[in-house]
Amino acid sequence: MADFLEELIESKLSKLHLDQDNEELSSFVIGIVKEDSFEREDKKSAILGYLEKEEDDAMGASIDDLLDVTGELQDQERAREAEEAQRIAEEKKEQNAGKKKLTPEQEAAKQQEFVQAYGYVEEEEDAPADEVDQASDAVFIDPRALSKKARKKAEQKQLAAGVDLLMLPNMNAAIVKGAELQRRKEDSAKASAKREKDKADLKKQKDDAAKKLLDKQKKAQKGERKA
Repeated sequence: MADFLEELIESKLSKLHLDQDNEELSSFVIGIVKEDSFEREDKKSAILGYLEKEEDDAMGASIDDLLDVTGELQDQERAREAEEAQRIAEEKKEQNAGKKKLTPEQEAAKQQEFVQAYGYVEEEEDAPADEVDQASDAVFIDPRALSKKARKKAEQKQLAAGVDLLMLPNMNAAIVKGAELQRRKEDSAKASAKREKDKADLKKQKDDAAKKLLDKQKKAQKGERKA
């Protein structure tokens, strides 16, 4: 939706035939339109201030049209996101309801199996409870990716425990889960960094627009005094 929204804004602006740097203007207007903390009139005033134009019928109608179209598009996207969040929540609820509740002993045995299978405990006979709790959320490593020495050591431990590491039924699922967790962490970090950058860029754009508007008002006041 973001790409389509930006393309729509650029298309609307191009039809105004403004004497402005298109890329800089588009970036500013896109930031203003996406800013949820702004009221509609605030957005309109900010855009007019940046353009250094007084509102006339034609310009006001053009800005109103831009805000109407983009606002409707954003409302549709918010509704879609809300529906998706509701669907995911319901699916998780159904999955949790369908899961068989394990006894504490069964849960501990299951977690210990993961610890043994993936070599998180090297020599200790009994792992601390907090390590066992963290094992199921750790990023699992495919034993075939280990060094020859490390793989041989892991295989020996599995044979001693009566577990064939390379044939472990849930190994692939665990590897996929680990990779997905890692990917989500990286995506979250990237998204957070982008939000901070966008926030800083928008603040600068707003400050620049306010300064331009103030300078324009000062010039107008000087002109009135001279007259």
